[in-house]
Amino acid sequence: MLTESGFDKLNEVMNDYYGVQVTREAFILHEQKFVEGVWDFYDEANGGGISDTMPRGMVANVLARLFTDYKEWPCNGDGPEVFNKFIDQYVKNIDSTDGFTLERKNYG
Repeated sequence: MLTESGFDKLNEVMNDYYGVQVTREAFILHEQKFVEGVWDFYDEANGGGISDTMPRGMVANVLARLFTDYKEWPCNGDGPEVFNKFIDQYVKNIDSTDGFTLERKNYG
């Protein structure tokens, strides 16, 4: 089970790196996707390790699958065209999903 401090740390990582915040209620609806997508999700989130590079990247990929047609967050090698298309989809779909708030829209 995700503790309150684990949820806060997850939200901090999602905001700092991916510009999104989620309410507890909306998270609960999608919790299984995080559990499936992030190795040792509860241990990483509750223990604070969710901000480490590997789990943080897994969170990015969960967000990509939740809000876009992509299976993972684009990397630098994918190029600006792919990244811009991804971000357009990401922003549009987060803006239309209850419980998720986009805190910033500049990713470049």
